[in-house]
Amino acid sequence: MKLAQYLAKKKKPSPQPPRRVQCSRCLQPKSWCYCADIDPFDCSICFVILLHPLERRRRIATGRMSHLLLKNSQMIQGYKYSGDEKVNALIRDPKYHCMVLCIGDKAIHIDRLSLEEKKEICPEGKRLLVFVVDGTWSTASKTIRLSDNLKDLPRICFSPDKPSNFRVRQQPNERCYSTIEAIHQTIELLGPSQGFNIQTRRHDRLLSVFDGFVTKQVNLMRRLKEQNGLQRRKIRR
Repeated sequence: MKLAQYLAKKKKPSPQPPRRVQCSRCLQPKSWCYCADIDPFDCSICFVILLHPLERRRRIATGRMSHLLLKNSQMIQGYKYSGDEKVNALIRDPKYHCMVLCIGDKAIHIDRLSLEEKKEICPEGKRLLVFVVDGTWSTASKTIRLSDNLKDLPRICFSPDKPSNFRVRQQPNERCYSTIEAIHQTIELLGPSQGFNIQTRRHDRLLSVFDGFVTKQVNLMRRLKEQNGLQRRKIRR
């Protein structure tokens, strides 16, 4: 090839792969969109999901998934909330009693309380509002540590009674729940004391959408692994 031809070919832009069309609601590629399975419900508890910036780029973003399924929920992105106007306005709002779903020495173990004790968590005439940090365990604890307005709020936690079903992301241990699983369990434990009838099992929608998406991801990983195995066998031949 002559030099002039080589330089002309080098200047020619290489074809770009087609961009995947993304759903504007769940932010998933169209082939992975789960919006058809979204059927929002009111659990009588206001959940405010504090989305760490790193979570926005994850394939399975369970904080966003939870927000789409929960009526009266909010999602606020950030990692330091001391000066966040939205968060501070919610904390000051007299109609809410704000708590943080987070482990800690002074956290109230809601799985150890009686129904009457659970009712006393939220003062009469107020609505329970629970802040949930959506991030890894390390980023979540750092967010709480950097946010003075969240540090001062009472905390609630629970001990998971079964392993997490988040089979495609490494957890610190099998009892560490994803955001959506933690919210589901909080509703299971506190819902009846706040006016939500858990016998309807409407909150199980959180797990059904989550489990369906995880299963789809697991199947994809299995197919890719099988394809890679076939390719390696062909190369060895």
